[in-house]
Amino acid sequence: MRCTFFSALLTVVFSICQLVSAADWPQWRYDAGHGAVTPHALPEQLHLQWTRQLPPAAPAWPSTQPKLDFDIAPEPVVAAGRIFVPHTANDSVTAYDTETGEELWRFYAGAPVRFAPAAGNGRVWFVSDDGHLYCLNAASGKLLWKFNGGPAERWVLGHGRMISTWPARGGPVYRDGKVWFTASIWPFMGIFVHCLDGETGRVIWTNSGDGMNYTVQPHGAPSFATVAPQGHLTLAGNQLIVPGGRSTPAVFEADTGKLSHFKYNKKNGNHRVYAGAEYYFVDGERYQASDGKNLDDGRPKVIGPDYTISQNGEKLTVQKLMGQSQTRTVKDRKGKTTKETKFVLDTLWKAEINKSAGELFLQAGDRLYFCDEDQVNSFEMAGLKAGKSTPVWSAKIKGEPWTMLAGDERLFVVTRDSRLFCFGEQKVEPEHHTLPSSALPSPKRKPTVQLQRALTQMTGTEGYALILGADSGSLDVLLNDTKLHLVVVEPDSAKVAALQKRYDAAGYYGARISLFHRKNPADVQVAPYFANLVLVQDQIAAALNPETIQKVARSVRPYGGVLCLLHKSAPLQKQLSDRPQLQLQEAPNDMLLAIRKGALPGSADWSHQYADAGQS
Repeated sequence: MRCTFFSALLTVVFSICQLVSAADWPQWRYDAGHGAVTPHALPEQLHLQWTRQLPPAAPAWPSTQPKLDFDIAPEPVVAAGRIFVPHTANDSVTAYDTETGEELWRFYAGAPVRFAPAAGNGRVWFVSDDGHLYCLNAASGKLLWKFNGGPAERWVLGHGRMISTWPARGGPVYRDGKVWFTASIWPFMGIFVHCLDGETGRVIWTNSGDGMNYTVQPHGAPSFATVAPQGHLTLAGNQLIVPGGRSTPAVFEADTGKLSHFKYNKKNGNHRVYAGAEYYFVDGERYQASDGKNLDDGRPKVIGPDYTISQNGEKLTVQKLMGQSQTRTVKDRKGKTTKETKFVLDTLWKAEINKSAGELFLQAGDRLYFCDEDQVNSFEMAGLKAGKSTPVWSAKIKGEPWTMLAGDERLFVVTRDSRLFCFGEQKVEPEHHTLPSSALPSPKRKPTVQLQRALTQMTGTEGYALILGADSGSLDVLLNDTKLHLVVVEPDSAKVAALQKRYDAAGYYGARISLFHRKNPADVQVAPYFANLVLVQDQIAAALNPETIQKVARSVRPYGGVLCLLHKSAPLQKQLSDRPQLQLQEAPNDMLLAIRKGALPGSADWSHQYADAGQS
């Protein structure tokens, strides 16, 4: 009888997901509710097919923030025979062949990609810390369109990288041809919630007003306070749940963008939000999606169409998803009669698993898949109900599991050290893909006279450099001879693409160098006063005018920042000499060199708690 019940449930799952290919795991935790349940069974016995070492992750938050650990390792998705892997270290999304693990294509965004993509209808959507939602052709990796989620393009240093002032930290969710995402993490700067047509990028709606609510926070401080999006967005019916990281989510109407409710609570938050039917689950609590009412405890590992499965150590509990509030008369400790209302769920069955099974990650068909350090295990649900506590399949991995997904009749496991394992039906000799590595050519190349002159004016070799115009010779020298992080802006898109691949293969991309394509590099809105060195190549320097040279000069840091223009003309020299903060230096005839010495005008030492002895 129970087996018939679960067969019926899986049939319902299949009917709901009929638009999803049997080969797909198209979103984080499978679907828009992130239930981690697919109706498509995997082969009974699986064998290691291939492994791939991915670039080490560069998380946004330290390990002291467990509610914000969304990017400790990559969160891939699977569609159309490809596994799409986001990377925080080298700002990319890479497609690998699910059968062989071979790289098919790689696309570079403008900043780290911290969340799982969403895939459907031959497209892949993902967000980046550069503030954009990208749409790629899933087969080729070609950019179809991108959309800036913030009000403008303005860069700032964040996590040691150049990112948008409004980074996209609300991971995309996709349903019925629409894709939702958010940009910005600071309410006082605005929170931008978007719904776009997944095919064209047309804006269906944007909510940019509810992020500026002025309210009194729980600790009594009045301020701009609303959700600060951090996590994968989730859909529960017509409700769009926007995770708040360390605080409770905000809920919007998915069709209109109208704010349904936001009940600020810094105790019950997490980036992980799951949904099923009319409920959503976050940080061990179950909420009503329509009004945000806290119904009861709820910490499901997987969510089916009409049930949830929770795990407490070695114990599994399967309950109906839908519950009801029941009121009964009870006596309190003093014997006084009172009425008590509780949210009640029917328990379908319970089971115990082997102690070494590990954590439950997903359900595929009628099997549950667990993973512990160095081992993955599978259990038949019918066997668990019958009291069998040993796995029907096990396999070894190396490392502590981070995420798991089932697609294309294969099981994929990602460990916390960014190692990807693929298991399939065929018995094969596994292929092990290592990180590609190639040294930069001519590591002993000497800098040009102009570059050497600029470097001798610098105080130290660490910090940041803004390079307008990509000359590989100069870039190689700076990477080999200094510890500068290079922010390179280049007008030739093909050159940018080639250099991204080159420096990525050498292990420098993201960690030491980032490249951006802009038709006019001098117009880029970079962070002010961040660069120890600003180097402007000949043709770009020759085209500078009073407006653009002001932008370029504003990037030079105080206390010894160096500006080097590899072009010399009387108008340029006059524009620099008219800026008292920049002091021209002796330089070869084909360059201009200036230093920003001392502090910025109007600044002073902050020597006391409130600036000075007068506590001003």
